[in-house]
Amino acid sequence: MHDDLRSAQQGNTQIDTGVLIGSFLAPLSNILPSSREEINSIRGADTPLLVDIGAGRGHDLIGLRKRFPNAQGKLVLEDLPAVIEEVQGAQDLTAAGIDTVSYDFFNQVQPVRGARVYYFKNVLHDSSDEKAAIIFNNLKPAMKPGFSMKPGFSKIIAEEYILPDQNARSLPCMTDMAVMVFCSGLERTQLRWTDLMTSVGLRVVKFWVHEGDGLGIVEAELPEGI
Repeated sequence: MHDDLRSAQQGNTQIDTGVLIGSFLAPLSNILPSSREEINSIRGADTPLLVDIGAGRGHDLIGLRKRFPNAQGKLVLEDLPAVIEEVQGAQDLTAAGIDTVSYDFFNQVQPVRGARVYYFKNVLHDSSDEKAAIIFNNLKPAMKPGFSMKPGFSKIIAEEYILPDQNARSLPCMTDMAVMVFCSGLERTQLRWTDLMTSVGLRVVKFWVHEGDGLGIVEAELPEGI
């Protein structure tokens, strides 16, 4: 077992970024380094650790809580009011201690402030760059900046396809066409992701790409001192 994962499962609240990301995406775990910027030592049960935006029924949050049962900090499921009404009080969410919050990311400023991670899974490809910019601009006021790479700043972690500039595989290309037709969205290349983040005053920290199928993670944050 990964030393950082074993430590977290035994009660150490310092969770490595790579381990956290790997806890969501098992197929990507083998490409994540064994040591990354620490997610932070979250002190106090009321401090938000991770907010899953557009989380549906919260399967990823439940999985995270099972992997790190002793990690301090709130796990928060956010979705539209109709979804929250459906899942509120669900036994599996209650047992995992997951909070539920109604949130419309196009029309509301992010209500959960100062979380260590704001997580999107297959959400942003449904939106054009213009609409994605609205999502990020509504999120930014809730984020904490970093200073000299010290712990305490917020991360955006987006799980999406990250397309190569050319010779993309057929599945992400078909998905790109589908989201364009049905949502006016798109799958993005690294350059497109970087341009999008930069346009709203965010900085891409790293792309975590699973070579072969194009699945990956975009890690971003506020620039230092903002």
